Amino acid sequence: MSKIQKYECKGGVIQMPSHHKIIKFGVDFNDEFCIWAEVDEQTEIRPFPYRILGDGDLVPRHPFWHYDSVILDNGYVWHLYI
Repeated sequence: MSKIQKYECKGGVIQMPSHHKIIKFGVDFNDEFCIWAEVDEQTEIRPFPYRILGDGDLVPRHPFWHYDSVILDNGYVWHLYI
């Protein structure tokens, strides 16, 4: 059975179950970038790299692809590549 889990984005790698579906990228109430995912906790925990980039940053090459963007209250836009 799957459940929704929040992962703070710190360090460029998230440890999460191998069977997961990312459902949201955003900022939590502590102003931390987070990824919310549906996860199957019965599967192996693996490292999943990501990059968070601002406007003007260089786009990472394969194997990264754009997943989502978030606009903060101050007008900054951040982009999640997984």
